[in-house]
Amino acid sequence: MNVREDESKRQRKGLSGYVRRERRSARVRMPSLLPRPCKTMLALAAVLSAAFWLAGAPACRAATSEEKGSELRLSVQFEGNSAVGSSTLRSLCALPLGSTEEQALSAVEQAVLQAYRDEGYLEASVESLSVRTRKKIRRLVVYIEEREPSRVNSFRFSGNRHLDSEELTAACGLRPGLVLSARLLDEALKKLVNCMADRGFPFAAARAGAFALEDGRLDFVFFIDEGPRCAVGEVVLGESNALTSTALHRALGVARGETYCESRLRRGINSLRRKALFAEVGEPVVSVSGGNTARVLVPVKDRKTTSVAGAVGFRGRSSELTGGLSLSLLNIARTGRSASASWEAAGGNVSSLSFSYAEPWVMGLPFSSAVSFEHVVRDTFFARTSVSLLCKVPLSPVLSAEAGASFEKTLETNGPVTRTSRVAWLGGLELATGEPHWSTGDSYLAALRGSRGSKRISRVSEGEEARDVFSTLQGRTLLQRRLGLSQIALVDVKLFAITEGRESASLDELFALGGKRTLRGYSERQFLAPTVGSVQLEYGILIGGEGGRAFALLDCGYASTQALSTGDRFHVGYGVGLRVPSPFGVAGVDFGVPAGESLSSGKVHVGLESTF
Repeated sequence: MNVREDESKRQRKGLSGYVRRERRSARVRMPSLLPRPCKTMLALAAVLSAAFWLAGAPACRAATSEEKGSELRLSVQFEGNSAVGSSTLRSLCALPLGSTEEQALSAVEQAVLQAYRDEGYLEASVESLSVRTRKKIRRLVVYIEEREPSRVNSFRFSGNRHLDSEELTAACGLRPGLVLSARLLDEALKKLVNCMADRGFPFAAARAGAFALEDGRLDFVFFIDEGPRCAVGEVVLGESNALTSTALHRALGVARGETYCESRLRRGINSLRRKALFAEVGEPVVSVSGGNTARVLVPVKDRKTTSVAGAVGFRGRSSELTGGLSLSLLNIARTGRSASASWEAAGGNVSSLSFSYAEPWVMGLPFSSAVSFEHVVRDTFFARTSVSLLCKVPLSPVLSAEAGASFEKTLETNGPVTRTSRVAWLGGLELATGEPHWSTGDSYLAALRGSRGSKRISRVSEGEEARDVFSTLQGRTLLQRRLGLSQIALVDVKLFAITEGRESASLDELFALGGKRTLRGYSERQFLAPTVGSVQLEYGILIGGEGGRAFALLDCGYASTQALSTGDRFHVGYGVGLRVPSPFGVAGVDFGVPAGESLSSGKVHVGLESTF
């Protein structure tokens, strides 16, 4: 909404009097086109009707001296209406207790007329009002004469100095012959204001007036107040220095000195929200500084952007010990750049080391790129190294597209020494809304990513070489839901599949099922298969501060291998978990047990995550 001041204040304050906090549009009331005394009466009746409506009673009761204080109920019935439904009219005619019959009749009539004016029926009328009484219940019968709706004949613009009328006509979306409802007129005014805001007039305003109706044809005028034409000046964060001035301009996609554009700034705000650099990003506050430049203030709420997490897992039956350590930097040197490093010992002499780096707003454009490196070693079976480059382009405030490429090289030492190299193209979509995982609010994530590329296999000892095509598909859906004040539920569904080249897939290319990420209670990477899936369910109660909760868990997994029957491909684990906030971070423990086995066969994960 453009927070505008009257002309006298502007003359005293100059351009500094223009401040726009949030763009809103008021409900447009269609003109009544009645003489001024009638308009005054209608205004009084409308105020009375609004007061009755706010009271929210569905029927009115009238008490008269002749009835000696007894109350009669009054219901409303409509006849002759087709453009506006009876239920809609009845909801607008709700009256409170204590109104007289005359007040009820007048309020109902004016509410009906206003409803029809809002729908574009400016010549509609209430032909008759009759009250019928039966068993102390009075029924008001309203007969409506709708007539033909009023259509746009012509309109013109007044007050526009920099934008020509042809451009504004195309922007408002109106044309002769359209039925001019209040909703349509309201949308036209919004489009006009947005059009002017995109062309450097952030404080523009528009209203419709000078209505003239003849033979169902309506002529009117759009009165335009452009306000000052502005260029982008200073862009600052409210009570935060989390980003440098250069990084903030890149995040919002605006450059100092360019013509102000509302839609570009709105896209930049949405991009900043997607980066999760802040706990909250509010609507920008735009004001005029010296020299007709727009100062943009973005209200934000800071969040901790550096986290360190460690976890240790132990399974009693096999005396298996696993562990992992990770470091995440979300905002390096106040530039929005991020990096992460992690190390994991997954059991079975499997260890992995990975690094990633992400550059946001590449060259000031609204897309980001990330490069990652991973090295995996499994005892004497194989060693795999992979490098990937991935770019993410926002398609909407919640939807992003991904594209990139990866290169992998594997050395297998189980049997004949084999070298495998693979170059693959990556592509995917990601839909994300809400807060990060396990926050106090609702969140939703749906991601789908596929890869397809050529693979070259060479056996060093035998001197053979072969080529193959290898394709994969990965999907994930994560839903977190807040239930009431203290309960929270989570559903995490994952699917991994080799869709092409599964016959020649080597051990390192198979997907793993088991462990904390997919199937708690089981060993890490306990099941290897070309197709795996898992469903993790949690239901918990919030305790303590942010991140604290106690929950029950149920995990279901599927691993498709030819060696197992259909029934043996399904696995279930269940257990409990606890997260406790502490001065050092959130400490947690999970305990899961495979279905059909004793508690001693379960696996315990103990971890600590600290943010600062």
